[in-house]
Amino acid sequence: MGLAHLVPLLIVGAMAIAASLFLWRYSETFAEHQKEVRASDISGMVMQQKAALVVEHAYLDGNTLKMFVCNPGDIDLVITAVWVPSFPLVFSPNAQTLRVGQGVWLDPSRYPAMQAADSSDLVEVLALPLPLYDSSEPSRNSQYQVIAYWPSTTRTWEL
Repeated sequence: MGLAHLVPLLIVGAMAIAASLFLWRYSETFAEHQKEVRASDISGMVMQQKAALVVEHAYLDGNTLKMFVCNPGDIDLVITAVWVPSFPLVFSPNAQTLRVGQGVWLDPSRYPAMQAADSSDLVEVLALPLPLYDSSEPSRNSQYQVIAYWPSTTRTWEL
């Protein structure tokens, strides 16, 4: 008879303990995820600060833009896109890699905007640190892009 009053209290107590453990585990998982996201963001920002891209030489051959770019930074880059205002921004899934201290002529077949350039266009070359590049989704991590401008290094607008 005395145990009859104790059973409901034990059940409610067990439910409270189970709910507390569930909330604790959920909070722990959420905090771990947030820590990983923050670490990834900081890593991307650090890589962006180590990156540098320079257009060394560029000229128009008919309507096709020919560009030589170099990487004076501290991290390998992937040229993700070449953008001119008269052409939509297209990220290349077959992008060219640019190693530290090296230069490369950009391949117009990989960057369609280079075949539609005009002499009055301000061309933007977008590059992403190599560890952040995903060829299956080339626009991923685009917030960490570095941009080189031709013919001017003066930024006139943002993407």
